[in-house]
Amino acid sequence: MEPYDVIATLSALGQITRLKTFRALLRHEPHGMTESELQSLLKISGDGLSEQLSVLIEAGLATSAHVAHDIVYRARAERLREIDLFFVKDYPARFEHCARLAADVVNATEPQHAR
Repeated sequence: MEPYDVIATLSALGQITRLKTFRALLRHEPHGMTESELQSLLKISGDGLSEQLSVLIEAGLATSAHVAHDIVYRARAERLREIDLFFVKDYPARFEHCARLAADVVNATEPQHAR
């Protein structure tokens, strides 16, 4: 992953509506969500949500696919892995970091909702 890709990805998550949208998509993996389901959950207008989803897709954080008469949006969780690898690849204690991160994930309870 190139530094500009990292910047684009982190910038996409640097806006509260996009962050909430991405987290909602993560919670609904592997099935994804339609735009109307996201609108209902997040209380966002259609035009505003479409714009936010476009940014997430452009940053590699989400995908869309036509399913019957709907468009289903899914999170690309592997993008988070790519970001993590970008930051830890030159970190001398990366193995210890990864072990701690894995333990934190295993011990996590309910995801904290963005404010």
